[in-house]
Amino acid sequence: MTLSAVLMADRKSRPDWFDVGSQMVVVDRLVHNLLARAGILTRFGAPHAYGQRCYGENGCADILRRVSANIDARQFDASFPANFPRYIQHAAWHYCAASGLNVCNANSHHVLFTVFAAENL
Repeated sequence: MTLSAVLMADRKSRPDWFDVGSQMVVVDRLVHNLLARAGILTRFGAPHAYGQRCYGENGCADILRRVSANIDARQFDASFPANFPRYIQHAAWHYCAASGLNVCNANSHHVLFTVFAAENL
């Protein structure tokens, strides 16, 4: 996503570049697994394993773009474009990433499972 950051760096002088960067979406395992675990893939009729299908029709990237079209990103920052798929994808990634909120990933699920198992033995 470095390329999207570069493209969005100079919005004032290069608005076309910003528009391209703001539409870029990258789906890694964290984002895919969040969509799967939250039931979003199933709800969209798109359950699939992580991989190329994430970028196909009705895949993770497509779903993130459709969801983004229904979220006005200006509510988070008035300078954002209304439809900002890169921001929505990054927010999903940040929610899961160990260097972010560290909520929805293998680390936190392991902790939740351990707590559940310990309480129910």
